[in-house]
Amino acid sequence: MTSLSTIIIGSGCFIPEVIKTNRDFAISDFYSEDHHRIDSPPEIIVQKFQEITGIEERRYAPQGMDNSDMGVLAAKIALEDSGIDPETIDQLIVAHNYGNVVKHTIQSDTVPSLASRIKHHLGIKSPSCVGYDVLFGCPGWLQGVIQADAFFKAGVAKRALVVGTETLSRVIDVFDRDSMIFSDGAGAVVLEYKQGDHNEGILASCVQSHCIEEMNYIHMGKSYYPNSDPRVRFIKMKGRKVYEYAMKYVPQAMKECLEKANIPIERLNKVFIHQANEKMDEGIIKALYRLYGIKDVPQHIMPMSIHKLGNSSVATIPTIFDMVKRGQMENHAINPGDIVLFASVGAGMNINAIAVDEAHCISEWGHNFRPDYLRLPEIARRLQLSPVLALTATATPEVARDIREAFAIAEEDHIQTTFHRPNLHLEIVPAQASKRLAMLTERLQSGEIRPAIVYVTLQETAEMVATHLQKAGLKARAY
Repeated sequence: MTSLSTIIIGSGCFIPEVIKTNRDFAISDFYSEDHHRIDSPPEIIVQKFQEITGIEERRYAPQGMDNSDMGVLAAKIALEDSGIDPETIDQLIVAHNYGNVVKHTIQSDTVPSLASRIKHHLGIKSPSCVGYDVLFGCPGWLQGVIQADAFFKAGVAKRALVVGTETLSRVIDVFDRDSMIFSDGAGAVVLEYKQGDHNEGILASCVQSHCIEEMNYIHMGKSYYPNSDPRVRFIKMKGRKVYEYAMKYVPQAMKECLEKANIPIERLNKVFIHQANEKMDEGIIKALYRLYGIKDVPQHIMPMSIHKLGNSSVATIPTIFDMVKRGQMENHAINPGDIVLFASVGAGMNINAIAVDEAHCISEWGHNFRPDYLRLPEIARRLQLSPVLALTATATPEVARDIREAFAIAEEDHIQTTFHRPNLHLEIVPAQASKRLAMLTERLQSGEIRPAIVYVTLQETAEMVATHLQKAGLKARAY
């Protein structure tokens, strides 16, 4: 059964080259909220900070680079990864919180919108590509994805570019210890509403806003330095309040999202949480599993980038997603059929989460070579190559459709031959699902069909079967 689903078809990120280490803060003077100098030596303050947050380094945008400039760079990579014509984008959604802040100035520049600037620098001419900004705290990028999904289902759009970009280094109070948390960066994804299996793509979402006493947990306020100008304002955070809020509400929202998607916690393969601080994120994931009565969190389920990249607000999730997808994070990968949960929390206070089945995003045409393969249609268009002959040996109907759409090949020009060959002998042995693994093990142990290749449909199944065969004394490896 097929239906329309919101699919991530491309991703990209921009990580600034300017590195600010904890050592750089060891000579700073820090003040408390009541404007008194903190007596502890700066190096002790920095050490305790790292123990709590896990942050060792953070990235700052160089002078001369604006927030929207970073967004353009991330967007270009995502568009190239998707292989689509940028002129076919219907919605260009940009999440941020402070607009463009020129280095060493105090004004935020949001007119025209960052989305308009990014569209301009991408050279997108189509007036049907509607660009607008989203201000939703750190969950802003994820909220942009949720909005795009809603627009798709309403029939308003079919393709969207969602960008998260922030230069927090330009709104921090250097006399505030919390300034060490924040960093700069940008991430982006391209979304498409397309035919696919009924249970792939975005499966469900959950959004909450708590705006009574929680409203001022993260706000703008004057510097902690004594007698500072009250007209100059910086990002301020009630750290303990934010931590307690996140621990109470984020796991509940994540569970609600999984329940909406009808996904048991055991099926969850990867969790991308906003990189706020290490202690808080680890606490959230443990609390989520405790809601299901599970004490031990599965290994390698939550990638973390905060140690080297800090907290770049709306950019953290799309950045770490892109890094994992490209194999840039050790012990982390996204495999066909994986269930992925995205979750964020931030100023407002706002929380959101989405559950995604990555089957189509990963297993579509190109698979592991996808970034290179998907550039071929654009190259063919630029070189005006026609006609195009696309040959593939193992295309599923969905993959064949992707190839036809990419190269503008008419459906009537799709020729598919039979799987059978004169030199191919097929022998089928009926087996109940519950007995299939035992039967396979028995036949392999007999030596009757060894060596052998065992085909399965999912990466997790391959790993499960290989582990089972290894325990049975067989030399098996998942691939």
